[in-house]
Amino acid sequence: MLYASTIAGAGLCFKSSVASRCLFEFSSHFFDFVTPSTVRPIGGKLDQVQSRQTIPPIQQPILQSAEDHFIDGRQVGALGDPETSHVEMYISFSLRSRQIIFAARVKAGERGANMIDVDDLLVGWVLEDQGMLEKGLFPTVREGTFHFVNQDLLHIPFFSPQIANNLLAKIEGILPRSQSVGLSTDIPLSSALIHAFNSAEEIQTRFQHSQIEPLHVLAALLAEESSQGVKLLHDYEITQEKVLLKVGSATEN
Repeated sequence: MLYASTIAGAGLCFKSSVASRCLFEFSSHFFDFVTPSTVRPIGGKLDQVQSRQTIPPIQQPILQSAEDHFIDGRQVGALGDPETSHVEMYISFSLRSRQIIFAARVKAGERGANMIDVDDLLVGWVLEDQGMLEKGLFPTVREGTFHFVNQDLLHIPFFSPQIANNLLAKIEGILPRSQSVGLSTDIPLSSALIHAFNSAEEIQTRFQHSQIEPLHVLAALLAEESSQGVKLLHDYEITQEKVLLKVGSATEN
């Protein structure tokens, strides 16, 4: 079982259990908690909290890491300090891409996977693209309790709603299921997913974009032809070449 790899050139280190633990701890800061005194994590730092509010009991320990940083209204800056966290591991991924990775971890654990694989990331990609992260990851949570930070209000979904819903239904129907795994448990990345992350970074470098954006990730995933989800994308005539054309036509994706 492959637990370790290093993505060259960007300090992105997917090593042993650190990878999935960092994925959980860092990604947990991507959503807002809607309370009378809103805690709004943005860019790895917390806005000033006027008074400590009780975080709704949303499937702990999913929010435990975020809650650990809500320290009596004090602003926390340590998350942005590479000396005190693993933030440097994800420095080349945009916020949207990190949310996709977090979604992949949640969905992999939900189905009891022993690895986070390409199809888990593809499910996360579609959910993020459609603005369905809250509904797709936490369907039992009361609407309005919290929401993921959305830094791209002008985002136009890549997939039509019909294709997106069909993809999600078919992929989740294909993937094997077992007893669910909580987010406090480490799940390694598959070798195919590590390869996809390497490819996404290469695409980012080729187009000289500042961060690894979702379209870079999708283009990389489309090269992983052993994936059942990627085969479904090909059935819809979605190819790496078409995604790369879209990447090239945009300043940042």
